[in-house]
Amino acid sequence: MIPHLLRIWFGLREPVTRYQYIVSGLFLIALKYVVEAAILWMAKGNLLTPSEFVDPLASSRLALFGDVGAGTVFVWTLPFVWIGLTMSFRRAIDAGYRATTGAIFLLPYVNWVMIVWLSCAPSRPTGYRIDKPYVGIPPPWAVILASFAGGCGIGGGMVALSVYVLHDYGGTLFVATPVVMGMVSATIASRYGRLGYAASVSIGQSALILSLLAMVGMAVEGLFCVLMAWPLAAILVWFGSVLGWFICGRGSDARRTFVYLAVLSLPSIAWQESRQRTPLLHEVISSVEITAPPDVVWKCVVSFPDLPPPDGVFSLGIACPLRARITGTGVGAVRYCEFTTGPFIEPITVWEPGRRLAFDVIAQPPAMRELSFWSDVKAPHLDGYLNSRRGEFRLIAFPGGRTKLEGSTWYEVDIHPEGYWSLWADGFIHAIHDRVLRHIARLAESSAQSVQIDHAVGAP
Repeated sequence: MIPHLLRIWFGLREPVTRYQYIVSGLFLIALKYVVEAAILWMAKGNLLTPSEFVDPLASSRLALFGDVGAGTVFVWTLPFVWIGLTMSFRRAIDAGYRATTGAIFLLPYVNWVMIVWLSCAPSRPTGYRIDKPYVGIPPPWAVILASFAGGCGIGGGMVALSVYVLHDYGGTLFVATPVVMGMVSATIASRYGRLGYAASVSIGQSALILSLLAMVGMAVEGLFCVLMAWPLAAILVWFGSVLGWFICGRGSDARRTFVYLAVLSLPSIAWQESRQRTPLLHEVISSVEITAPPDVVWKCVVSFPDLPPPDGVFSLGIACPLRARITGTGVGAVRYCEFTTGPFIEPITVWEPGRRLAFDVIAQPPAMRELSFWSDVKAPHLDGYLNSRRGEFRLIAFPGGRTKLEGSTWYEVDIHPEGYWSLWADGFIHAIHDRVLRHIARLAESSAQSVQIDHAVGAP
């Protein structure tokens, strides 16, 4: 019985009939449900309902199981994804459809419709049938599928471990994991299919894109964050694919051992990294020249009315400043800066009218709203991984009644590689500065012109 089930689940060379697909599928669903229900009962003493069981959203899993429980369930789910995907591919072939039809298994909610459809479809002798085991290498689609699964499994497992168990967005996740993903994909391809350099690289990049899309589809991340991570990850996956193809292309088992050791070392490196890192403090400085004296500019710095509606990069979900006000005057007053994601609360630390206004940040909203077709994506990096520490406005008097207004923000980013992510953070903070400084400039110049007109009208 068990060997027969294993052939159905892992035998890439054999078709899956309708009966095998239904019986095996029901057994796997029951097994997965029982284990996840046990995890939830032991963690919180709650029962797992069928609707909660089929919900693919990461935010729902976090709310239901908690961080550690959700990470455990995520890792537990990975082999079921592999088995369900490969069985769907082979069931589609047995039913006379293209193997790629089985890829619908990866789409949330739609996959249940496909499962029912494949469960009802009869075997067709005109389809591409595998009547006897292959001698030698598996068919090309099986090699590609196994390579995809290897790369995606490494990526998914490390996301679950790093983000939901270790609560860490470190270099192991963003640098080492993409390299190993590429190496694993190329190793599997060269081991079973002797695929060339171009095919190995293409498989690695496809596995990366599939992993990123899966994170968006499961509400683990938003589309914009995935697009920010993709350029760095694509380069590193390419490097890993080339390295894996070079190491394993000649079929040396000793060389493949290097790849296996690299896979096994990822969890321990991630664990060590999460416990020995201190974020650096970055400063972003922006400035604008205003045709108005410092005393006029100061009044607009202290408090200004609503800014125009968000546009440009802010339309993608980046936190956008809307208005600012200060309660009280002098050191100890509190500045409230309203953003689209919530308020910054900023106690005043320096109050020098016409010259300098400085403040600390004691509370801040999320840095962005995730861009997604899901209504509520709560990516962990939105809370506590990009922290503003303090800010400052400096007014420098220029001849001719002009003022140079400088704005500074000091922040920490606890996502690595820090140099890469600070480039994005610097750009977004510059955009926020530019929006606020130009708004203050318009208000100050308009106020200065009004004063000049009043003086002109009142002159003898």
